Amino acid sequence: MGGDLVSPVTWIKVLMNAVKYEPSCSLQIAESIGPLVSCMCKDTERKFFKRNKHWTDGGIYYFVWLISNVESNGGNRQVIDVLLQREELLTSIVQWGFWNDEHRPDLVEDLGSVLCGVVVKFGRNITRLLVHTISDETNNVSTKDKTLLEAIGAASIVSEQYDPTCMVSFVEGLVQQMKTNELDRSDLTTYIALTITRGVVTETIDLGLNYATEFTRAFSLALVLISIMRQGSDTRTAFAIRAGLIEMTLCFVDRFGEHESFADESFRGMRSSLCSTIGHLLKGIHSISYIRRLRRQSGARVEVSRRNWYGYNKTQD
Repeated sequence: MGGDLVSPVTWIKVLMNAVKYEPSCSLQIAESIGPLVSCMCKDTERKFFKRNKHWTDGGIYYFVWLISNVESNGGNRQVIDVLLQREELLTSIVQWGFWNDEHRPDLVEDLGSVLCGVVVKFGRNITRLLVHTISDETNNVSTKDKTLLEAIGAASIVSEQYDPTCMVSFVEGLVQQMKTNELDRSDLTTYIALTITRGVVTETIDLGLNYATEFTRAFSLALVLISIMRQGSDTRTAFAIRAGLIEMTLCFVDRFGEHESFADESFRGMRSSLCSTIGHLLKGIHSISYIRRLRRQSGARVEVSRRNWYGYNKTQD
């Protein structure tokens, strides 16, 4: 290692090299990492071997890197399952993606903006890999995995010890950051797999209305909203309408109706166009309005075929 073996930070580097040169040891590390997790996940105490210096002077940086290596080099789901048995680690992984001036100025002051920026990238990548591994494991996600995805999506973006009043979930925080950062399509596919709350729907529509001024961004958001509406109920769609879904689709037509790729069905291999995607959204809105109108007129339960509802067959009572 070429380092001081007396320093506890060096031993984290030893574990990192162990994973690098012998990935099969990842499971052993995951099973035994509890004491290290207990120290490193307390981001308000910030103590490692009872000293702040060990935590801040490289300790947390190499710990985050170690978790990333164990997760990605382990090569099997068992390693991830063992790691995620520690709830505080899962919460910390989510929160690493928000170590910035806006949410954790105390950490930026202690660690520096450069180091915090690296932790943010690690946190986002680890969370993304976790979500995709869990949701892509099979076509039918198990009850256990659904619970895990819900826990990731609902995790607060700020440590409770730092700000017990923070009510912003990971998914909402992700959408909020898309308003000021370049849109990352991998982040879009990540949050589609997580629990979509009303707050997420509101933030997504606001993102489209007020921040999607570039064609590709608007197209990606329209596709995401199609997926969100498909996964939800009539109630979710009705809420989205009240939150401004119709206004957002009309805004897209106004902004991009004259764009050369507006009706291009082969734009970037999408197999659809922004025009047809908007059409699907409006058909779904019309379907909900039609069902509600029939219910009001009949005053009874009316079974309505929803064959054209976003292009798949489903009967809504």
